[in-house]
Amino acid sequence: MIAFPLEPSFRASQRAKRDVPRRRRCLAALAGALTLGLPSFALAQDITGIWVTDDGEGAIEIQACGGERCGRIAWMKDPKGPDGRPPTDTNNPDPAMRSRRICGLQIIAGLKPQADGSWGDGRVYNPDNGKTYGMKIRRAGADMVKATGYLGFELFGQTQDWRRAPKNLGSCEDAAKRS
Repeated sequence: MIAFPLEPSFRASQRAKRDVPRRRRCLAALAGALTLGLPSFALAQDITGIWVTDDGEGAIEIQACGGERCGRIAWMKDPKGPDGRPPTDTNNPDPAMRSRRICGLQIIAGLKPQADGSWGDGRVYNPDNGKTYGMKIRRAGADMVKATGYLGFELFGQTQDWRRAPKNLGSCEDAAKRS
């Protein structure tokens, strides 16, 4: 018997040869996507907004700073110090910065989107002691974030639950007008 070019085995081999370039294109596209990587911010959850700290003494406004997130003190329960004036950054290691008002001070910087949906690799400045720590923030529901400050390793850090601020919270600017 003579092999006829339209026999099923011949057609299958021809189809397989024809599909090789298509498979290569698909694999090349997949490899390119993995090599270039998808932007991790596409996976990171939104953390922008005003968040009341777990002790209720202050609120932090987190906003976009380019592709990163940063934050400032947006409200303080006690906007005046013991002397009746707005508190300043007296514990800052740089003497030139000790006259800055705490209310309105940027204390969070450099938060970058992480593959797990959080924002990490950032820094948080603590005006209570003048020290800067590593920081990571992740959503824990529609109205709560978990903010972790750490020295060295996140595992040994301290995590606080921050809740979304009510709309009528006020601001540092409001406090400044009252003083």
